[in-house]
Amino acid sequence: MGDQQRSFSTLFAAAQQHDEYWTERASLEFTEELTRWMEQQGLSRKDLAEKIGSSQAYITKILKGNVNFTLASMVKLTRALGAELRIELGQVKDAAEAELDKEDREEPQEARRQPGRRSA
Repeated sequence: MGDQQRSFSTLFAAAQQHDEYWTERASLEFTEELTRWMEQQGLSRKDLAEKIGSSQAYITKILKGNVNFTLASMVKLTRALGAELRIELGQVKDAAEAELDKEDREEPQEARRQPGRRSA
């Protein structure tokens, strides 16, 4: 392993010690899931905004991660997409272990039944 890789791993491990890292990670996961559901349903930002009685600019801010979500806003967005918001707790893993788990969970796009649903 090169010095750059070790340096990145060290920085990444240090970042994981801060709540800000976990907040940004949760925000990113939520916005990626919203985007998948919107794409599956063929909805634009304008369409989603109309469904929740908001502006397209607000949806753009959400998808860029420029909004501090409340549970109420997350529920409103997911319900507008015909989805259910699920929040789960999981064991904290180191960066390498988490990356391996992520690769194991990823499925080809065509194999997905619905965004947010894992195959058994």
